[in-house]
Amino acid sequence: MELALIERCKDGEEKAYAELYGLYKGYIFTTCVRYGIGDFEIKDMMQTIFIEAFRSLPKYDHKLASFKTWLTRIAINHILNNLRKRKLDFVEIKDEASAMYSVEHVLLSDDMDLRFIHKVIALMPTTEALVFNLYIIDQLSHSEIAEKLNITENQSRFLLHKGRNWVKDKLKNHFDEFKTDSSESTKAL
Repeated sequence: MELALIERCKDGEEKAYAELYGLYKGYIFTTCVRYGIGDFEIKDMMQTIFIEAFRSLPKYDHKLASFKTWLTRIAINHILNNLRKRKLDFVEIKDEASAMYSVEHVLLSDDMDLRFIHKVIALMPTTEALVFNLYIIDQLSHSEIAEKLNITENQSRFLLHKGRNWVKDKLKNHFDEFKTDSSESTKAL
Protein backbone atom coordinates (compact mmCIF):
# COMPACT_ATOMS: atom_id res chain seq x y z
CA MET A 1 0.00 0.00 0.00
CA GLU A 2 2.74 2.47 0.94
CA LEU A 3 4.69 1.75 -2.25
CA ALA A 4 1.58 2.36 -4.34
CA LEU A 5 1.03 5.63 -2.49
CA ILE A 6 4.63 6.66 -3.17
CA GLU A 7 4.21 5.82 -6.85
CA ARG A 8 1.09 7.98 -6.96
CA CYS A 9 3.13 10.81 -5.45
CA LYS A 10 5.84 10.30 -8.05
CA ASP A 11 3.10 10.63 -10.68
CA GLY A 12 2.21 14.02 -9.17
CA GLU A 13 -1.12 13.13 -7.59
CA GLU A 14 -1.82 15.81 -4.98
CA LYS A 15 -4.18 13.64 -2.93
CA ALA A 16 -1.39 11.06 -2.59
CA TYR A 17 0.96 13.74 -1.20
CA ALA A 18 -1.66 14.63 1.41
CA GLU A 19 -2.11 10.95 2.35
CA LEU A 20 1.64 10.38 2.66
CA TYR A 21 1.96 13.52 4.76
CA GLY A 22 -0.89 12.30 6.97
CA LEU A 23 0.85 8.97 7.52
CA TYR A 24 4.12 10.52 8.68
CA LYS A 25 3.34 13.96 10.12
CA GLY A 26 3.13 12.64 13.70
CA TYR A 27 6.41 10.79 13.36
CA ILE A 28 8.22 13.81 11.93
CA PHE A 29 6.68 16.04 14.60
CA THR A 30 8.04 13.69 17.28
CA THR A 31 11.46 13.65 15.61
CA CYS A 32 11.54 17.46 15.62
CA VAL A 33 10.56 17.57 19.30
CA ARG A 34 13.20 14.97 20.13
CA TYR A 35 15.88 17.16 18.56
CA GLY A 36 14.77 20.22 20.51
CA ILE A 37 12.91 22.11 17.81
CA GLY A 38 10.75 24.66 19.60
CA ASP A 39 6.99 25.03 19.28
CA PHE A 40 7.40 28.34 17.46
CA GLU A 41 9.39 26.77 14.61
CA ILE A 42 8.13 23.21 14.43
CA LYS A 43 5.50 23.83 11.71
CA ASP A 44 8.04 25.53 9.46
CA MET A 45 10.57 22.76 10.09
CA MET A 46 8.04 20.04 9.26
CA GLN A 47 6.94 21.85 6.12
CA THR A 48 10.54 22.20 4.94
CA ILE A 49 11.27 18.54 5.69
CA PHE A 50 8.24 17.34 3.72
CA ILE A 51 8.97 19.69 0.82
CA GLU A 52 12.49 18.29 0.64
CA ALA A 53 11.19 14.72 0.86
CA PHE A 54 8.59 15.29 -1.87
CA ARG A 55 11.18 16.93 -4.14
CA SER A 56 13.57 14.02 -3.57
CA LEU A 57 10.91 11.35 -3.95
CA PRO A 58 11.99 10.42 -7.51
CA LYS A 59 15.37 9.37 -6.01
CA TYR A 60 13.75 7.13 -3.37
CA ASP A 61 14.44 3.42 -3.89
CA HIS A 62 12.44 1.07 -1.65
CA LYS A 63 15.06 -1.65 -2.19
CA LEU A 64 17.70 0.41 -0.35
CA ALA A 65 15.66 1.53 2.66
CA SER A 66 12.15 1.72 3.99
CA PHE A 67 10.37 5.00 3.34
CA LYS A 68 10.35 5.77 7.07
CA THR A 69 14.13 5.30 7.29
CA TRP A 70 14.65 7.45 4.19
CA LEU A 71 12.35 10.19 5.50
CA THR A 72 14.05 10.07 8.92
CA ARG A 73 17.44 10.70 7.30
CA ILE A 74 16.04 13.71 5.44
CA ALA A 75 14.50 15.04 8.66
CA ILE A 76 17.64 14.55 10.74
CA ASN A 77 19.89 16.09 8.08
CA HIS A 78 17.60 19.10 7.79
CA ILE A 79 17.37 19.54 11.56
CA LEU A 80 21.15 19.25 11.96
CA ASN A 81 21.75 21.78 9.17
CA ASN A 82 19.35 24.13 10.91
CA LEU A 83 21.12 23.67 14.24
CA ARG A 84 24.55 24.19 12.62
CA LYS A 85 23.38 27.63 11.52
CA ARG A 86 22.97 28.42 15.21
CA LYS A 87 26.69 27.74 15.71
CA LEU A 88 26.38 25.21 18.54
CA ASP A 89 29.43 24.94 20.78
CA PHE A 90 30.66 21.39 21.20
CA VAL A 91 32.82 20.59 24.17
CA GLU A 92 36.52 20.06 23.47
CA ILE A 93 38.00 17.05 25.26
CA LYS A 94 41.41 15.45 25.39
CA ASP A 95 41.87 12.01 23.83
CA GLU A 96 42.95 10.39 27.11
CA ALA A 97 39.71 11.51 28.74
CA SER A 98 37.67 9.38 26.36
CA ALA A 99 38.75 6.19 28.12
CA MET A 100 36.46 7.21 31.01
CA TYR A 101 33.35 7.04 28.87
CA SER A 102 32.32 3.47 28.28
CA VAL A 103 29.66 2.56 25.77
CA GLU A 104 26.47 1.34 27.37
CA HIS A 105 23.84 -0.05 25.06
CA VAL A 106 20.80 -0.22 27.30
CA LEU A 107 19.23 2.90 28.70
CA LEU A 108 15.70 3.11 27.41
CA SER A 109 13.24 0.43 28.40
CA ASP A 110 10.51 -0.70 26.04
CA ASP A 111 8.14 -0.37 29.01
CA MET A 112 8.72 3.37 29.43
CA ASP A 113 6.26 5.84 27.98
CA LEU A 114 7.94 7.31 24.88
CA ARG A 115 6.11 10.62 25.28
CA PHE A 116 7.66 11.00 28.72
CA ILE A 117 11.11 10.12 27.36
CA HIS A 118 10.71 12.66 24.55
CA LYS A 119 9.75 15.32 27.09
CA VAL A 120 12.84 14.54 29.17
CA ILE A 121 15.12 14.62 26.11
CA ALA A 122 13.59 17.93 25.00
CA LEU A 123 14.84 19.48 28.26
CA MET A 124 18.40 18.20 27.79
CA PRO A 125 21.14 20.65 26.77
CA THR A 126 21.20 20.85 22.95
CA THR A 127 24.59 19.31 22.17
CA GLU A 128 24.05 16.38 24.52
CA ALA A 129 20.53 15.89 23.17
CA LEU A 130 21.80 15.78 19.58
CA VAL A 131 24.35 13.06 20.30
CA PHE A 132 21.95 11.18 22.59
CA ASN A 133 19.26 11.14 19.89
CA LEU A 134 21.64 10.20 17.10
CA TYR A 135 23.27 7.37 19.07
CA ILE A 136 20.50 5.95 21.27
CA ILE A 137 17.36 6.60 19.25
CA ASP A 138 18.59 6.74 15.64
CA GLN A 139 21.42 4.23 16.24
CA LEU A 140 24.22 6.02 14.43
CA SER A 141 27.81 5.11 15.32
CA HIS A 142 30.16 7.59 16.94
CA SER A 143 32.04 7.92 13.65
CA GLU A 144 28.79 8.77 11.81
CA ILE A 145 27.84 11.26 14.51
CA ALA A 146 31.29 12.84 14.39
CA GLU A 147 31.00 13.26 10.64
CA LYS A 148 27.46 14.70 10.77
CA LEU A 149 28.25 17.16 13.57
CA ASN A 150 31.82 17.94 12.53
CA ILE A 151 33.23 16.85 15.89
CA THR A 152 35.61 14.08 16.96
CA GLU A 153 34.47 10.61 17.95
CA ASN A 154 35.77 11.32 21.45
CA GLN A 155 33.58 14.41 21.67
CA SER A 156 30.64 12.26 20.58
CA ARG A 157 31.39 9.71 23.30
CA PHE A 158 31.83 12.44 25.90
CA LEU A 159 28.55 14.16 24.98
CA LEU A 160 26.73 10.80 25.00
CA HIS A 161 28.13 10.12 28.47
CA LYS A 162 27.01 13.56 29.69
CA GLY A 163 23.60 13.08 28.09
CA ARG A 164 23.10 9.67 29.68
CA ASN A 165 24.06 11.02 33.09
CA TRP A 166 21.72 13.96 32.60
CA VAL A 167 18.82 11.64 31.70
CA LYS A 168 19.58 9.30 34.60
CA ASP A 169 19.59 12.23 37.04
CA LYS A 170 16.30 13.60 35.68
CA LEU A 171 14.64 10.17 35.75
CA LYS A 172 15.94 9.48 39.26
CA ASN A 173 14.63 12.86 40.46
CA HIS A 174 11.29 12.21 38.78
CA PHE A 175 10.89 8.78 40.29
CA ASP A 176 12.09 9.99 43.71
CA GLU A 177 9.40 12.69 43.58
CA PHE A 178 6.87 10.06 42.46
CA LYS A 179 7.78 7.83 45.43
CA THR A 180 7.43 10.77 47.81
CA ASP A 181 4.06 11.75 46.33
CA SER A 182 2.86 8.13 46.43
CA SER A 183 3.92 7.58 50.04
CA GLU A 184 2.25 10.83 51.12
CA SER A 185 -0.98 9.88 49.35
CA THR A 186 -0.98 6.43 50.98
CA LYS A 187 -0.49 8.07 54.38
CA ALA A 188 -3.66 10.05 53.74
CA LEU A 189 -5.57 6.80 53.22
